[in-house]
Amino acid sequence: DLSHGVESMLQTNLDQGGSLDDRRLSLLREIRTEMIIAMESVRDGRAPSLQTVALKVEQLTNAARAGKTAVPATAKASAKAGKRKQKTARSRARKKSRSALPAVKTERATEARTLMENHADVPARSSAIRVDINTLDSLVNLTNEIGVSRSRLRLQYSGFVGMLEEMQSVAERFQTYFRDFEIEAETAMTSSPMLEAQASSAEFDPLELDRFSRLQQLTRSLSECVDDLSNIESGMERLVWQSETLFHHDARIYGKLHEGLLKTRMQPVGVLAGRLQHLVRVISKETGKQAKLEITGEDVELDRNILERMVAPLEHMVRNALVHGIEKPKKRRKLGKPEKGTIRIEFTQVYNEVIMQFSDDGAGINMEKLRERAVATGLANESIENHELAQLVLESGVSTSDQVTQLSGRGVGMEIVASEIRYLGGHIDVETRAGKGVTYIINIPLSLSITRANLVRVAGQVLAIPLSSVVQVQTLSENEFSRIKATKKPSISYRNKEYHYSSLAARLGLAIPEFVDGEQHVLLIRSGRRCIALGVDEVLDVEECVIKPLNPQISGVRSITGATVLGSGEVALLLDPGNLRREYKVEGASWKPGRRAGESAPPKGRLLVVDDSVTVRKVTERLLKRHGFQVDLARDGNDALRALDERKPDLILIDIEMPKMDGYELMEKIREKPGMADIPTIVVTSRSGGKHRKKALELGAADYFSKPYDDAALIESIQSILKKESPDD
Repeated sequence: DLSHGVESMLQTNLDQGGSLDDRRLSLLREIRTEMIIAMESVRDGRAPSLQTVALKVEQLTNAARAGKTAVPATAKASAKAGKRKQKTARSRARKKSRSALPAVKTERATEARTLMENHADVPARSSAIRVDINTLDSLVNLTNEIGVSRSRLRLQYSGFVGMLEEMQSVAERFQTYFRDFEIEAETAMTSSPMLEAQASSAEFDPLELDRFSRLQQLTRSLSECVDDLSNIESGMERLVWQSETLFHHDARIYGKLHEGLLKTRMQPVGVLAGRLQHLVRVISKETGKQAKLEITGEDVELDRNILERMVAPLEHMVRNALVHGIEKPKKRRKLGKPEKGTIRIEFTQVYNEVIMQFSDDGAGINMEKLRERAVATGLANESIENHELAQLVLESGVSTSDQVTQLSGRGVGMEIVASEIRYLGGHIDVETRAGKGVTYIINIPLSLSITRANLVRVAGQVLAIPLSSVVQVQTLSENEFSRIKATKKPSISYRNKEYHYSSLAARLGLAIPEFVDGEQHVLLIRSGRRCIALGVDEVLDVEECVIKPLNPQISGVRSITGATVLGSGEVALLLDPGNLRREYKVEGASWKPGRRAGESAPPKGRLLVVDDSVTVRKVTERLLKRHGFQVDLARDGNDALRALDERKPDLILIDIEMPKMDGYELMEKIREKPGMADIPTIVVTSRSGGKHRKKALELGAADYFSKPYDDAALIESIQSILKKESPDD
């Protein structure tokens, strides 16, 4: 009945063309809040209190009557004045119309032409159609799949370009060898006794008529083939250049298409403002507190799916701020604060992320009580730093409330908030100041479907790290890395900030942190306001990754937010830098070699493959890289010696039969080079005779394989040799 009464009053006001003043609007909001509280009471099995609602409705009715009684006198006076003006205007118009009819027609015609000309410049009203959200999601998913296919095509194209460059190199060498052969053949044929005998019995002198042998004819034919090969090579280069142009054009079109589709799913965060404002009024009423909500950056847009999933976390954070943070008016007066507390939500877009700062000016987190609860539940020890301690409010079972109520005290609310943000591919950081309030810094991606990521290889696995979190990629020299690992808490300084170093494999539980000699690849990661440095085996590339949801069985792993299919068809897990930072614990300087669960980790090493066959080099390189080794290539003995001058490998695989310098000669040269005599070598050759094997072993070869070799046997031999050479074993 009360709601019907309010509805009737509003309808009457609307029919009379009236408007609502600020007082009546305020009363309407209060009535709505009281009605919602009453309905929630009925839902929870409690008797609703309608006295306040009835009082507010009565006040609204009285205000409406007061507004109606104040209008009639003015309305009547203005109506009479309007009628007198209309009469005067009509009489004047009749008098003028008799004498100025042609002029009126001319003026109307001119006005019509002007209207038509103006109408031509007015754009047509934009039209819109309703599209089912599932259809839109399907279109976005299809464009994502096109993106994956484009990546695969691009990868294959890059492989083709690489093979073409290799072919050009082979063609150049072939041309060089052929020119030498042609000169040698011409010289040999010129001095041939057979040609001299033919010339003496011939009718023409050799200067009068050229005579060609079969060898010369073949040489000329080969020369023509070389020229044809050069022309084909030039044509393929043009096709590659044209294909590259088409790829860039296709990338621009695809980027615009994908961006346009994603924009159709974007919504401003301001659509949540009304809902959150209402929640503040309801909770303030229930708790007897006063608070206001200030939202900035309402025009920042987010993916509709992300926005929907952010509703529950935001509502809980508002509820948490009012229940735990903001004090009651009386206490705030004693503390010198305004009676009405303030909750602020600030949205800022930074590249492909939205940073949300949620803060209140309440009491802040009770750190002593939180420390007590954390120690009691085994989540932390007494020496934990305050910043790390504050993050524990995001853990399940941790609450600073002394009693369990309908609104708080169970210790699961903020854990659910953190889980939801992790599901969205974001991370949350907590900061608190006693008596000043709490600030939650939340980073979430603009879209759930696609992101740019830096691909790295760790313990043989390809992983993806969001590019928005990567500050810089560094390659540390052996001396720099030795200096860092000698400190108690290894860290890297960059732009006046310290990035604590640790192995990414260790953070993921793939291995215990391990320092190895030589260069070290490091990613400097920014997570909220904390910085870390992650050591990886190899930095691969930057790719635009289509994010796929994880299977429920592994979706609870905190450090992983999703997966993506790479252009090679390989699946890479997408990491969450925020949770990687949280799981970091410094164990001091005791670093030991890592081991996989249930098996020995293969020792890492850099190998040099020396073979004159391009195919053998490529096949061997793929095999070794698949097992986590770093590989350098050389096409002959001289090339291998140049590679040794640049970098010392841990092991060398050598073929015997090669141009310029064979494998035996290369092994002798290696033994003569200072600091290289201790490098183990494995001979891989097509010669399987005992004589060849004996000489290789005499020159110091650690093992000998005949082509075609068994992959598993070769890898086992390499691992065994490196393990013997390792000073740790």
